[in-house]
Amino acid sequence: MNIFLIALIPASLALVFLPCLTGTHFLSGFDFTGYWYPFLDHAGRWFHGTGTLPFWIPQVFCGMPLAESLGPALYYPTEILCWGLGFNPQTFYLGDTILHLALAGSGAMMLARAMGFPPPAAAVSGLAYMLGGVLLIQVRIGVPVSIRCAALLPWAVLLLDGWIRGRGLRRAAGLSAIMALMLLTGGYQMLSYTVIALAVYLLFRPGRMQSLGLVLLSALSACALSAVAFLPNARYYLHSMRTTGVVDWGSISPLFFHDIPLLLFPAFDGTPDPERVKYLGLAVMALALVGLARKWRTLSGWTAILAVSFILALGSQTPAGSLVSLVPLLGGFRMPMKWMLFGQLSLALMAGAGAMVFGGIRGRAGRVFAIILPLLVAGDLVRWELRLRNMEPVESRPDALVDRLPGNPGGAWRVETAEPVPVINYRMPSDREWITGYHTAPMKQFVDLYAGALTAGILPSILPWMNARWLVASAQFQAGDRYQPRQKISCTDPVFGKDARYVLCEAGDYAPRAWLASGITLASSVGETLALLAKYPPSSGMAVVNTEGISLPGRPGGGSVKVVRQTPNAVDIEAAARNDGLLVLADSFYPAWEARVDGKRVPILRTNWIFRGVEVPAGKHRVEFKWNSVVFNIGLWLSLLSWIILASLAIRRNNS
Repeated sequence: MNIFLIALIPASLALVFLPCLTGTHFLSGFDFTGYWYPFLDHAGRWFHGTGTLPFWIPQVFCGMPLAESLGPALYYPTEILCWGLGFNPQTFYLGDTILHLALAGSGAMMLARAMGFPPPAAAVSGLAYMLGGVLLIQVRIGVPVSIRCAALLPWAVLLLDGWIRGRGLRRAAGLSAIMALMLLTGGYQMLSYTVIALAVYLLFRPGRMQSLGLVLLSALSACALSAVAFLPNARYYLHSMRTTGVVDWGSISPLFFHDIPLLLFPAFDGTPDPERVKYLGLAVMALALVGLARKWRTLSGWTAILAVSFILALGSQTPAGSLVSLVPLLGGFRMPMKWMLFGQLSLALMAGAGAMVFGGIRGRAGRVFAIILPLLVAGDLVRWELRLRNMEPVESRPDALVDRLPGNPGGAWRVETAEPVPVINYRMPSDREWITGYHTAPMKQFVDLYAGALTAGILPSILPWMNARWLVASAQFQAGDRYQPRQKISCTDPVFGKDARYVLCEAGDYAPRAWLASGITLASSVGETLALLAKYPPSSGMAVVNTEGISLPGRPGGGSVKVVRQTPNAVDIEAAARNDGLLVLADSFYPAWEARVDGKRVPILRTNWIFRGVEVPAGKHRVEFKWNSVVFNIGLWLSLLSWIILASLAIRRNNS
């Protein structure tokens, strides 16, 4: 019986992902296809070519950090295996997803067993959590961070419960390690929600204050264990658009009121939409109601978590959600709907309690229920998931746009395109660089300049200053007087396979990748910078310096510049300046870069609002930009030391 129940987890997953496992389809999702996949593929290709990780991405947004930015989780254990061993990212995503769904199901089963559920009831809990629509919609959308954190959640509760019963150091260490894994995969939102959910849960458990202290201490320890990602991410957050207060994050991807019926009736409003349907299961809900009615004392903590999760999942649609959005940390998170992952775990445990009620019937009826109920739950959820699964056939799609553009050795110019943003990220393997792209939190300075130019109606004048030689626009879009249509392209995008017609335009005048300024002026705001750049053409060699409190060369005379080498982690330039002047590199400004002129360290000045500039004396010089993140180095050694201390304490305690 136990073997049969345990086998239901892999069997259910095999049914759901059978087309992918047989190789006829690949698992797709908007975020994975346009976000995780390109960045992970970029890191793996560079690592196997050079033996180092690319800390910078020149291909999107005029350059931005890779591992330091919020999102790509290059230091999560399975991702290290992916880029370290050279796995195909699509195959990796399938394996990583199945692994973590199995962890979610087995964790919920183990948690139910720890609560005293018999094996059949525990199997119902595991299946209801693993196959529930709130978790599987993260698979459909393609969000590995949510899948991983949801898989770790029941194990965190299990370790916390074990610590409450036995005060074991190994359990406390395990809780810290699980929270650290959440941070390593970029789950800052999920870890914050986990701490709050555990605090609500502990209100109904003995030793509340001591247990809450353990949770907070574990969260702090997790920051030290994950410092290699946490510290650089914290710095990047301060430079990202997440610091702006103009966006109501509580209104981005909540559980909308009109989607609530889809939790139980996927076809409620017609044809099911895979991006909206979060089917929890009629069988699961029925069992949960029975379990709550008969075992409400045992489930009081989980009932409270379910209530809090449901209310907060609605985001700023409710007064409670609006208040939460004002909290400094919580107010900066997107997708309040993630709260429902905690509600789904609560419902899964309630359903297990209901199955225990039916399984407790004496005689043959109880034995029949013990077999039928897990099969009923699995069959109901798998049936609907097969109808909603987002898979794409495996096929090679030509990229007509990249084929039409001439070669671009050394990143001499960039492209601005009106295509769907995931398509841009997908082109990272080419040698082209793009003005925009897809990222959940691009750098604030870029957004300020780009959005400011767009709002002011001067974007066609500003794009050439951003090293944009080509503009790709829809056939109906007016390219602007600085861009001349060159040819029309009819192509199929390489990601979603949609046909489109574009106009390929070429700028008559655009800023080079690097230049010695012929004129320098100061500006303290993005508005002043835009006004100056719109006034002069790129051929003027103008440079607007945005670093205050410095003295600039009085008579810059320009000169010749040659980019000798450009890699994600370094740029080498040969410059011959007529007078003391300023060299501008059309690559994004970020504190982790350092510059040297003829081997001597010099400060980097923020120029043209988003770029990097360095002062150079008259004559010929070698200018080097090198990625050297002190924050990353500190985080790396702090993480290594923290893991060593944690492991030694746990081993020592075990031996004693």
